[in-house]
Amino acid sequence: MLTATQLPDAEPALKARALRALATLDQQATPPNPTAASAELLTALNLTPRGPEEHRACRRDRRVRRRPAAAERAYRRYLASLGTPQTLKPSQRWPRPAGRAPPADAEALLAPALAAHPSDPALTALLARVDLSSTTPPKSPSPSRCWKSSTQPIPQDANITRLLARVYLDTDHPDQADPLYAALISAQSQAGKNPDPTLLDDRAEALLRLHRPAAAETLLKQAVANPAAFPTRAALADAATHLAFAAAGIDDPRTTLQALALRATVLPPSPSTLFLEAMANDTLHRNARAIDLYRQFLTAVGTDYPDQAAQARQRLAALAPENKHAAPKR
Repeated sequence: MLTATQLPDAEPALKARALRALATLDQQATPPNPTAASAELLTALNLTPRGPEEHRACRRDRRVRRRPAAAERAYRRYLASLGTPQTLKPSQRWPRPAGRAPPADAEALLAPALAAHPSDPALTALLARVDLSSTTPPKSPSPSRCWKSSTQPIPQDANITRLLARVYLDTDHPDQADPLYAALISAQSQAGKNPDPTLLDDRAEALLRLHRPAAAETLLKQAVANPAAFPTRAALADAATHLAFAAAGIDDPRTTLQALALRATVLPPSPSTLFLEAMANDTLHRNARAIDLYRQFLTAVGTDYPDQAAQARQRLAALAPENKHAAPKR
């Protein structure tokens, strides 16, 4: 395959096909070679940007996405090859690369397409995502662009459904996001699959915002039961953080500490996790550890979290009255 990609007289389409196949081999090798796969995918995109295969392969490869300038040039060529927005059909799923373009450019591509195909769920969800990524306020989709879930069915594409749920969550509508996440989890279970742990974490985040920590804790315990199932360590840390907050919300200090210990295998403590850990140890009457953590929190917090800082100083005065004047003031 490598020889085929190096033939000087090979047609661009054939060479691009060989590059894509070689990239697949590099991605699936033991151990994988993502750096080589990234270079091969981008070369294929430069040779024949008109085919959807290159676009899908580029979307699958995370390292390509970390090279935004090259990827954006390829996406632009791909979009130009498809025609004007008004002539495109939703079935082409052409707007997906627009999500990688700068917000203003993506808006210019997506808005006319949505006007031509107002019932297409992919366009609606993607344009809402563009609104969220914009640096100009307000960072929320306008009502004319929001998907009215009461009048339109949930799309059959799970990726679009999940994107829409994230849009609702990011725009402070967890009540709209929760049923979408629940439907996705149910669909995976009905298909005989173990639920995606990041999907469980997403729904738990919605439940936390709906002030339902007990339900969130149940989902998060299921999610973190198999840490190896998470796609990244950062995703595991996010779920562990959410579990710590959910457990704190229902006065479950032991689970809070277990979740924070799991998070600590990935990330250093933050002011908020220091406070959670201090409170959990305080509840369990582990006074020496609680005093130390309250002090760490007050040192790290600065001027943030004034209510928690006041509570920490009060607890320090109660737990260590002989040192109450030594507690840092903010």
